[in-house]
Amino acid sequence: MFFVSQHQRLDQQQNNNNGIAFFDRELPNKILLHSTFIYENEGYFQCVWEAENREILLQYINKIVGGEYQTDCYGIDPFTAIS
Repeated sequence: MFFVSQHQRLDQQQNNNNGIAFFDRELPNKILLHSTFIYENEGYFQCVWEAENREILLQYINKIVGGEYQTDCYGIDPFTAIS
């Protein structure tokens, strides 16, 4: 399944996105990171993932960025999302 995640920094005073540097390291089996879009001035970033299910992906994301970001994660249909 494909997913999009958005990660908004909770502390806007500390406006850097160091958490994304760790997403390309030690990805668990059955999770692929396809793209990352960084919005430095706004303090958030978005990712496009492929994973077995949402729960496994969220466990991984929360392990990496923890309580520093508010994370939203949505499933997407690859046939209608990419045309």
